[in-house]
Amino acid sequence: TEDPRGRDRYQATEESEYADFRAEAAIHYQLRDECFKKAALAFSKKQGQLAQFYASQGRIHSEKIKQANDRAAARILENTNTGHDKYSLDLHGLHVTEALRALSERLTHQESSKNRPRYISVVTGRGNHSRGGKAKIKPAVLEYLRQHDYRHEQLHPGLVRVYLK
Repeated sequence: TEDPRGRDRYQATEESEYADFRAEAAIHYQLRDECFKKAALAFSKKQGQLAQFYASQGRIHSEKIKQANDRAAARILENTNTGHDKYSLDLHGLHVTEALRALSERLTHQESSKNRPRYISVVTGRGNHSRGGKAKIKPAVLEYLRQHDYRHEQLHPGLVRVYLK
């Protein structure tokens, strides 16, 4: 999305410190996989204590993956939504689970707000930045809205208006 200051917010976010958090998560993915492979090998050799150790290390790396991705998601949301009004939510750059969590939190917040709006605008994007150019966030958001009985309409391919309950 081009912002009034002439820089592409998504790209600026893409190149910022959030990339460091995603890289940190990727390292922990590799370490976790190595630990679980070592645990499986130790288990197959009937080395129970060693298998438990590596499985425990794998679980620690799983938690570190989550923490790094949570920090990245928070930074992305902050960067992509700076300058937007509180009645819109830009989900560019997030993983699907992060986008759905952000949407759920925003809907809950707006619905409990004293000056609640009739609707919020959700920018899902078209999928241009997704692998293969196939949207992942948009279909997940639409499914979430259907499952939770939110009335909504697509204003254009990357923008959904969600009516609050």
